[in-house]
Amino acid sequence: MKSAHLAFAMKEMFTKDITLILYADKLPEEYKEQMADENIPLIIGRPARIVGEEIIEAVEMKEGQIIPCEVIMSHFGYKLNDQFLSELDLKRDANNFKFIVNQNYESSISGLYMVGPLNQGNDQVIIAAGEGAVAAIDIKKRALER
Repeated sequence: MKSAHLAFAMKEMFTKDITLILYADKLPEEYKEQMADENIPLIIGRPARIVGEEIIEAVEMKEGQIIPCEVIMSHFGYKLNDQFLSELDLKRDANNFKFIVNQNYESSISGLYMVGPLNQGNDQVIIAAGEGAVAAIDIKKRALER
């Protein structure tokens, strides 16, 4: 569903010519209907290779279908590198995926701060840098209060 949301956003912000390629047909029916309403083609299958040497010309699917394109944006999801925190009793979000933090990016364990992809915010480097600055200010404030 996140890929569908991304396709809708890309169409709204950047280009009217979007094709969504998914590995499996797990998209809920209401999303398929919205995609059809938005004129966003949905292709189920696995890309095999990118066609073109100097510039992207197309994506070739494993089934042989060629999908002409100029730009590819992939969204494969990700796995958090958080195994080292597994022994701690940290509060997580409803999906038990990301950690819940306060406004200073401190986790449910006092003194443990989490910025970037580990917290519930957006996962962009520039945002994580800002979160780190907020956390650093809070840490310095605590140190000065001692």
